[in-house]
Amino acid sequence: MQTQWHPRDSNLFASCSLDRTIKVWSSILTQPQSSSSSSAGGGAAQQASSSSSQQGGGAGSLVTSPHFTLVGHERGVNCIEYSKNGERPYLVSGSDDCTVRVWDYQTKQCIQVLTGHTKNVCAVLFTSLAGQHMLPLLFSAGEDTQLFVWHGLTYKKETAIDLNIDRIWSLSLLDTSACSASTSAGGVGCLSSSGGGGGITGSSSVSSGGGGGLGGLVLAIGSDSGTLVLKMGKEQPVASLHSGKAVVARGFEILQVNLRLLEEEESYRDGERLPVAYKDLGHCEIFPQSISHHPNGRFIAVCGDGEYVIYTAQALRNKKFGKCVDFVWSSEGHFAIKEETGRIRLHTNFVETFNFTPPFPVENIYGGALLALKASDDSFVCFYDWEACRLVRRIDVVGVQQIYWSSSGNFVSLLTSDKIYILHHDKYAVMAANTTQAKEEEGGIEIAFDLVDQISEVAVNALWISEALLYTTGQGRIKSWCGGKVEVIHHMHAGGGGGRACNSFLLGYVAEQNRLYLIDRDLGLSACTLYAAFIDYKVAIANKDYEGAQEYLPLIPPELHDGIAKFLFSKGYDATSRDRGIDIQR
Repeated sequence: MQTQWHPRDSNLFASCSLDRTIKVWSSILTQPQSSSSSSAGGGAAQQASSSSSQQGGGAGSLVTSPHFTLVGHERGVNCIEYSKNGERPYLVSGSDDCTVRVWDYQTKQCIQVLTGHTKNVCAVLFTSLAGQHMLPLLFSAGEDTQLFVWHGLTYKKETAIDLNIDRIWSLSLLDTSACSASTSAGGVGCLSSSGGGGGITGSSSVSSGGGGGLGGLVLAIGSDSGTLVLKMGKEQPVASLHSGKAVVARGFEILQVNLRLLEEEESYRDGERLPVAYKDLGHCEIFPQSISHHPNGRFIAVCGDGEYVIYTAQALRNKKFGKCVDFVWSSEGHFAIKEETGRIRLHTNFVETFNFTPPFPVENIYGGALLALKASDDSFVCFYDWEACRLVRRIDVVGVQQIYWSSSGNFVSLLTSDKIYILHHDKYAVMAANTTQAKEEEGGIEIAFDLVDQISEVAVNALWISEALLYTTGQGRIKSWCGGKVEVIHHMHAGGGGGRACNSFLLGYVAEQNRLYLIDRDLGLSACTLYAAFIDYKVAIANKDYEGAQEYLPLIPPELHDGIAKFLFSKGYDATSRDRGIDIQR
């Protein structure tokens, strides 16, 4: 039914057949071998029992005996695939018995039987760990029209996607590190489809389990309805920046680079790839799907494979670990986890202090000044305080993808599938309401949040600098919001030369260097110049702190004064140039 060459030995290949077996052959003729057999784990391997024979000399040689035979499927075997990960000598097969089996071809044992398909399995496919942040996956599909996605290490079923097409016969994978296709969000998107007679009606959605790194896979599917090409996963690398030190995940490896070692006087063109070398911190026990710094920068939390581990940031020593599907820090260093059962557990000083089960199914949790819980039906978000997990406010908003807090805790941005909502958080009103034990309404404390602005734009990711929000767009722009004014502060290059691609993501800001750092899917770092005094000036004007704004003017380069003037005009002020800056006049 199918043959596959061994990925590391060009003389070996495997075949599968309707006789329910998988055989591994050599293209080099060998001498007769004695027969032997073994069985374990639901499958068996039968060693060659007869010798190779020859017909008509070397050119017409016919190999009649395989090296060994794998037996275990109860019906015909339709497809096979070698694992391309050199650390695991595995072979996967799909059969008419509706199962997928994973074999160790060195021990010749079946190590896993995957069930879930309801009809013949016709195609199987392994991803590899070749990508910088590639999650190992196993795909299977067949006559039940469903695409199954399995975790490549735990063999847990991640999802089953009903593509609403006829029988699936083939799967083919393209790693987008070799092409220019890009996406700005996780999930599955239909890039293109073809075929006569319809049946391909659109695309489904699947997350990568914890926000991690499918790495941006392009999967081609061949079916009776035609062909379908899906883009899967997130291109955003698993990385975090604190105090100028960036920590990134590459496979199971944790790497670090100290960006403060870059010479401040060195001239780097905005968007140019920086000449940095990563330092290997160590090996992670789990496959990282998210990584985040403790607010003081002394610890990092890694989450993935249904577990979390908190390490020391310098030596990668284990501080705490446990089971979870989501992990977030508070702005004061507490942390919360969401278990697979939906239970939320809060920790202070690495000791659990409170746990509860929300009155609604929770899809994701978000950290910051308040703990945010997103409902599974994607229709609202609830904010809770960290001390007693009291409901602060329920906000009805659809399609929330990320939540970012300003360092002061006064502003929070909600990034949705089509808009950016910016809210003002009145933490003192919330404290007063809690102190007086005010009766909570059904939706929480009404005065807790006020809508400040909404931007009709899709943001890829964002961060706050003081009370200015910076975000990237799918068009390769970096924009800032401050005091109700949106401005473009940088255009990302579209490849070529020394520039980076448009699929770069905000990593963090180092105020001492006046640099905003970005990272791309290949873990390449770049930066653009953004003066902290320029941001602080605009924030002060937005808060009507005119005296404070004047203090920042000597720190702002003259070439940015035009930008200041435009900002002032947009806020209804006149700006006149003076010797040392710009004065404000009504």
